[in-house]
Amino acid sequence: KAELMDQLTVLLGGRAAEEVVFGDQTTGAAEDLKQATEIAKRMVVEYGMSEELGPLSLGKERTNIFLGEEIVKSDEHSEELTASIDREIRRFVMEAYARAKDLVSRYRTALDRLAQELLKRETLDKEDVDRILSDLIPQPVG
Repeated sequence: KAELMDQLTVLLGGRAAEEVVFGDQTTGAAEDLKQATEIAKRMVVEYGMSEELGPLSLGKERTNIFLGEEIVKSDEHSEELTASIDREIRRFVMEAYARAKDLVSRYRTALDRLAQELLKRETLDKEDVDRILSDLIPQPVG
C-alpha cells in the first residue's frame, strides 16, 4: 500500500507544484490525474486496501469489446457501496495530493533552483542536480 501511495504522490506532484508555485492549476496534469485515479480505484476495488470497506475484491471484471482491453466493472454494487467506493478513491487521491503539496512546499528552494537552471540549460544530468543542490543535501560523514 505504501508503494502505491508513493506512486500517487509522484503522479500528483506536478499538479501540486502548479498550485504551490503559481497558485493556479492548468490542464497539464490531466493524464497524471487519470493515472492516479485509476491506481486509487484499483487499490479500493481490486486490492482490498480500503480501511472503510476492508479486504474485499469488489465486482466481476470483464473486458468491454467497445473499449478495447480496458477493464470495466459490472453494475452489481448498491448505491451505498458505490458511494463508499467513491469516497475511498477520493480519500486515497486527496491524501497523496496533500503529501505532494507538503513535499513541494518543504523543498521549494530546491525546486526553484532547479527550475532556474533548467530555464538556462534545458536539461540537467545527475551531476548537475547534485552540484546545484549540494548545500541543501547533507553530505555523508566519513
